[in-house]
Amino acid sequence: MFSELAASKDARIRNEAQLVAHKVQQYLIMDQVGTLMDEMEQWIKLHTKRKLQLLRFLSHLVVFLRLIGRAEKDHIGGAVLRAYVRVIDYLSQLSSTF
Repeated sequence: MFSELAASKDARIRNEAQLVAHKVQQYLIMDQVGTLMDEMEQWIKLHTKRKLQLLRFLSHLVVFLRLIGRAEKDHIGGAVLRAYVRVIDYLSQLSSTF
């Protein structure tokens, strides 16, 4: 089903199939947490637009996966959390200077 969406003739459907939220759904549904963690590692390196929102979402996802005992490749989860903390720290430093 997911490969059919990604190969759709409709460009809108193809594009939506590549959105982070849809990819997360795909990997969770397919029980591919390790692959999801690999993607998360790439996302934190590549996505700069709306990075705070992405990092917040991914951080919550990492914490959730850890809570339910499904965390794989925990070094990637740690990298996601560290990246989120760095951004939050940077933003708090900015706000304290005003």
